[in-house]
Amino acid sequence: MVRRAGDPGGRPDTTTMPLQYAFDEQRRRFIVTLTGEVTLDQLASFVASQITSGSWRHSVLYDATAPGVTLQPLETMPIDLWRELTHEYGARGLTVWAVADDVQREIATRYVEAAAAAGLFVSAVFSEVGPAQRWLDDQEAAARNGRTVIHQASEDS
Repeated sequence: MVRRAGDPGGRPDTTTMPLQYAFDEQRRRFIVTLTGEVTLDQLASFVASQITSGSWRHSVLYDATAPGVTLQPLETMPIDLWRELTHEYGARGLTVWAVADDVQREIATRYVEAAAAAGLFVSAVFSEVGPAQRWLDDQEAAARNGRTVIHQASEDS
């Protein structure tokens, strides 16, 4: 069952926020759907909700495939804050981005590369949701079987 944010009954949330999320209980995974202009503060707000709900280690799929999604360019990665969170809550769950637009996919790739360079968490970027879901499924299966999780910054690498 997938629970939607703001509605424990699982009905779709009809508010028009640029960031909405649902939780897939079977996969223990968040699906964050982005629409319109999305700021780093809005993404940080979602991460804060993960922390307060005790779901920091659950995987996250950021779906930014809708037309018109605009991600705020990354000026600086809050490396010290991420390290603090990792120290306090343990390793963050896997994250993956599905971003259709080439320019926006480059911005998402910069987020992922900055996190990987600092050794903060494992993430990848794809142009479609299907390959992103499969990557998460494969990584989680590898981790359950004691294999190394693969660091991948994009579907081209």
